[in-house]
Order: sequence, then C-alpha cells, then structure tokens
Amino acid sequence: MLSTMLTIGYIRVASSGKCPDQKVQAQAQAIRDRAAGERAELELITDTGESGMNMNRPGLQRMLSLIAGGNVKWVLVTSFDRLTRSHEDFARLLERLDLHGVALVSIDESFDSRSCAGRLFMNIMAGLGKSRQ
Repeated sequence: MLSTMLTIGYIRVASSGKCPDQKVQAQAQAIRDRAAGERAELELITDTGESGMNMNRPGLQRMLSLIAGGNVKWVLVTSFDRLTRSHEDFARLLERLDLHGVALVSIDESFDSRSCAGRLFMNIMAGLGKSRQ
C-alpha cells in the first residue's frame, strides 16, 4: 500500500500575544493558500500558547514524529521563527529535515529549500550548528 506524502503546515502562536485565534487563522490561511498552489495534501499542526525557545511542544513533536515516519514531503511555515527562536535548534531542525529528505518552505522569508539558494542556506546553517557543538 502506498502512503500519501504530506505537506505539514506548522503554526505557532506565542502565549504572550494578543488575539491568538486571529493569528492562528491568519497563519493557517497563508499556509493553505501556498499549499494550494502546489496542489499539496496539507495537514495543519498548531501549537498555541507555546514559546519558540522550547522544542518540547506537542505540535512540533507530532510534526517531527511524522517526518521520522517518512510520511512528509515538505514543511510549510509563515516564518522561520514559528519553528524556533534558537539558532542552534533551527540548525538541528534543518539537519533533521535534510536527513529525511523533507523540504522547508517559509512564506515570509520567500525561502524554499528545494531551490539552489535554499540548499546553500541549509548547508550553511547546518555547518554553523555543528561549529557550536
């Protein structure tokens, strides 16, 4: 049986922000619009009230589990800081995505790891992450 490769739309809204429901909806709509252009099967995963400095978020952990299971084609976010606010964690996350052949697309940064420039950026970030270990 063939499994369908998913696009994960990851949404995070911090605990200290105003109008979290509106922020979740705004991110979700931007992600849906971008995914529709790719005709991707989208699963939205949301962490509400969670800090970007903590990698132990239920939604993020679910996303990482799906990636480890080999069911994810790409991860779509509105901004890098929705994933994490730590450079070290970001570098480790990029390394994990690359290990599983998962692309990362960020709407606000106009970043797509499937492009040549995106691959270069991922390699630089991975190198920076290793140099800080």
